[in-house]
Amino acid sequence: MKKKVISILLVAVLSLTVFSACGSSDTTTSSAGSAPPTTSSDTDATADGEWDFSDATPVNLQVAMYLSDADPQTKDLERWLDLVKEYSEGTIDYTMNAGSTLAAGDEELDAVKNGLADLTFFPVSYGAGTLPLLYMLEYPNALPYTNDEAASYALTDWLAAIQPDELADFHLNFAIGQGNGCFMTTTPLRTFADFSGKQIRCGASQTGIIESYKAKPTVLVFSEVYEAVRTGVVQGFYGMTQAAGNIKLYEVAKYLTYAPYYLGSYISVTNKGVWDSLTPDQQAAFTKATDDAFADFLAKGRYADAATAVEVYKDNGVEIITLSDDDIKLMGDAGASLQTDYAATLDASLDAIAALDLYNELRAKYNDQFK
Repeated sequence: MKKKVISILLVAVLSLTVFSACGSSDTTTSSAGSAPPTTSSDTDATADGEWDFSDATPVNLQVAMYLSDADPQTKDLERWLDLVKEYSEGTIDYTMNAGSTLAAGDEELDAVKNGLADLTFFPVSYGAGTLPLLYMLEYPNALPYTNDEAASYALTDWLAAIQPDELADFHLNFAIGQGNGCFMTTTPLRTFADFSGKQIRCGASQTGIIESYKAKPTVLVFSEVYEAVRTGVVQGFYGMTQAAGNIKLYEVAKYLTYAPYYLGSYISVTNKGVWDSLTPDQQAAFTKATDDAFADFLAKGRYADAATAVEVYKDNGVEIITLSDDDIKLMGDAGASLQTDYAATLDASLDAIAALDLYNELRAKYNDQFK
């Protein structure tokens, strides 16, 4: 296994070097283009910042988005794709199909693979069984991120290094990590011991996390959360801080406890055939627009939204609780083995343990950079 770790680290160094060469002018981070150029002409076309679209066939990308039109993440996708349209001089346009109108959230990846959709933004938590290596990152890690930007750059570099087979059928546009996790509950969680026995709503990928905290997980889709908390079916919600504000959970849950080990990973992918049908200059314009959007706002995730949401919660009488350092350590220790336990269940050919070691190195690197 030591040889495998060394091998994957060498791949990481080579991949990061390539990304720095073909990305934006920001020398402090790697490029946000989450996969190597499809053809060698991509980098040539961007060398002088000018592209020729005279031979390009206009395309309108059908975007499958599980979130609503009004969701901030949908707005960020539109902002990015508007930039793609601008850089490609209108030869790459898009239609946003928000609110799962084109495909259900957990079916979006298949929709892109099968050509029902051209592009999507996909929560890795929906990828059990289809995204084995990425799904590993849904489990908590003993080293929390400083912010969403650190998570996004670490995830991007990690995917560039390991090139997982599970994404071979797609062009990977970008990947982001979003933390800002919390528990919003009807009774206060002031210490780690307070979690014991509480019935907590979570996603399917988070049941092990809740159990490691000695609480009782209840898997519910997000649309059912408000009523479940209001009626006492569950005593609280585990998820992203700002998401609770989107459903006005502060009306029925008056305590918020930060969850520093929460992390959700997301990928945006394009149908491989659609990507390959673009001209080299269209691909270059798309990649440059993605790099710029990633550095400007995509990598930052919902970090600012979470801070705004907390102020709304305070205004509505929610008590904000931060666990003590000792209790945070207890939380970290409780879930620390979940990633490695999951990695050990994967096929040996995936080198999951070596991949996880690399991921942890990148976490530390970008935590230090984005303090």
